[in-house]
Amino acid sequence: MIEVKVRLFGHLRARQPHLAPGEHIRVRLPEGSTTNDLFKALGLPQEEVKIVFVEGLICEPDRVLRDGEQVGIFPPIAGGASGPAASRPYAFPSASNKSPQARS
Repeated sequence: MIEVKVRLFGHLRARQPHLAPGEHIRVRLPEGSTTNDLFKALGLPQEEVKIVFVEGLICEPDRVLRDGEQVGIFPPIAGGASGPAASRPYAFPSASNKSPQARS
């Protein structure tokens, strides 16, 4: 078994109403599980997932997850940035810094 830390963003957070803003959930999955398997375990329909970050980098939905990785799941949203800022990886906040930051 592996365990990953997951943060849900946008309206996806409503699927876990017990979560405080910025709080993650720990999900245990069988070894060899992919991000698609994670979506299924969380009850997230594929069409509600637009962007997935694993360890701060955008990934494909069939990426194999490893124990201890951090995953961010975003729904489709309107608007947004384009150009270099849009391709920066998401950085999970450290214990000393609770606000998300983009890496340069």
